[in-house]
Amino acid sequence: MTVTGSGLLSRLEGVITLLGKPADQQKAWADVEHVGIEEMILQFFDFVPGWLDELRKSSMIDDSDELALLRLYVALDLMRRRSDLLEKWSAVANSEEWKRARQLSASALLSLRRSRPIGPPGQQATT
Repeated sequence: MTVTGSGLLSRLEGVITLLGKPADQQKAWADVEHVGIEEMILQFFDFVPGWLDELRKSSMIDDSDELALLRLYVALDLMRRRSDLLEKWSAVANSEEWKRARQLSASALLSLRRSRPIGPPGQQATT
């Protein structure tokens, strides 16, 4: 099954939305899915950087979107290396790192939810 650029963007927005939710909602999701905390991060890593090129080619993201996604990627990558941030839901709820990840998620979503498609790579659409 081939996934279109808009389909990829929709999936990516869903993953970022989850990363931006409060810890209790994230825990409820993890409980339903029978996964640990790190799975939220790993789902994002399934897209970035692997799908960025496809999203670019299909005019679904631009430079500002990519920058927002890469900022979130770096923050999540640093968090993934710290077991104290991935072992307890209290860390997800209370740590500055998770608070920052939620802020970066919100910024990325704002960027991604502009009018689409944006135009060919290298051209910025006017909104």
